[in-house]
Amino acid sequence: MLSSKRSRAAFLLLASLALAVVGCGSNLPRTSPVDGTLKWDDGKPIAEASIRFVPTAGGREATGYTNKEGAFSLNTFSQGDGALPGEYSVVVTKTAAAPAVPVAPPTGGDDPAKAMKAFYEKQKSQGPTPIVDPIPTVYTDPKTTPLKITVDSSGKKAELKLSRK
Repeated sequence: MLSSKRSRAAFLLLASLALAVVGCGSNLPRTSPVDGTLKWDDGKPIAEASIRFVPTAGGREATGYTNKEGAFSLNTFSQGDGALPGEYSVVVTKTAAAPAVPVAPPTGGDDPAKAMKAFYEKQKSQGPTPIVDPIPTVYTDPKTTPLKITVDSSGKKAELKLSRK
């Protein structure tokens, strides 16, 4: 009798675990793989750029980042899962700091505090280092970008070309 109670308890435990595992399936919509390259119209790759696929009808965006060859894979819910099927406006941004103008550090003088203050004032007068966006502004907004992509259930190989104008 004891062994039948143990068997029954073991069976119930296993059945409960099986139902829990089956019930843990993902409720996320199915994505399609999307990868590709981002290049200038002269064929040179655009490295370290951020890419956003913005749904034209609203919904979840897919994002990616280009490597040094301009290659990317999109992510919607998890790394490399692609994008949901649909129509997208493609937004591209790349921000880089402009090279700093070198300023000589303080030298000599009898008063180091005075020299440091003069150095600080010279640095301050030059203002902050400007931020440069090498991507033309037309590509940085979903309302103005000319890049449009349709992703279907089989996925997409996106070859994106940007004009420097």
